[in-house]
Amino acid sequence: MIDPEEDNPRAIHVYEKAGFRKIEKFTQIHDDPKPCWMMCLKIEELKRLQHNSKY
Repeated sequence: MIDPEEDNPRAIHVYEKAGFRKIEKFTQIHDDPKPCWMMCLKIEELKRLQHNSKY
């Protein structure tokens, strides 16, 4: 699980390329509340990405 801020599209894009998928939007409650995406990487997706990798 990872939780990039909603206003960080570059990070979200990189995580999606790595196989993470958006689960839901939420607001962090520590320090300065900001909207974020909860993102998850399923083990099956990780295995598929590793299998398709050239390295």
